[in-house]
Amino acid sequence: MMKKLTFMVILAASIRPAAAQFTGTLVYQSTTSTNFRLTTVHEKGNQARIDCRIYSLKSGVPDSSTGQDQDPLIDDFTANKETKLLYKQQVASIGPFTDVWSQKRLKISPAEISVTLVGTETINGYSCKHFIINWKISKKELWITQDLGTSPVYILPAFLYYHPGSVFLDKLIAAGGAGIVVKGVTGPANIILAHVDKTSPPSSVFAIPSGYSTRDVTAFMEQAQ
Repeated sequence: MMKKLTFMVILAASIRPAAAQFTGTLVYQSTTSTNFRLTTVHEKGNQARIDCRIYSLKSGVPDSSTGQDQDPLIDDFTANKETKLLYKQQVASIGPFTDVWSQKRLKISPAEISVTLVGTETINGYSCKHFIINWKISKKELWITQDLGTSPVYILPAFLYYHPGSVFLDKLIAAGGAGIVVKGVTGPANIILAHVDKTSPPSSVFAIPSGYSTRDVTAFMEQAQ
């Protein structure tokens, strides 16, 4: 009886509860050789919104007078669709996740991708797993934490993302990389999680603004594969 009780205690201690999905806002700072990017990610339930503002560098420092807003993305993880808000045209362009679509178009095979767990490190106060992702001549390093929960969208350096359905994301999660990106490095580009707000964003953040027309480009993109 005592042996059985001891076994049950050890088993219970070894089972960690699955990390809950993050709700709130993540702010990332990203630097390349030519610019500085401030990326804001709002997340709530099955939706996310990604806003990005790009600044030119002056003597290696972001020039605040050069800030330009990029067209935001609104992700719907139930429909596996992204909506790009084209500010100038006042159009909401709806289609599949661009990264997933491009991987299918390039016929990227999971066998071509290797994911290596380097170890555990503390970055900005978060316990992170350090991974190296290799694909052909491409190499990415990511530091991922579960301290904040998990996220369905991974923010990467150089204005790149991993969405559900990405073969890279599938390989990463299978290697133990479920969580939230805290730091990333791809060649000269890097990204770091600079601010976290756990306040639940209002539903209006994920809505298409009034006055916008909608354009579904799903069929066009599928034909282009």
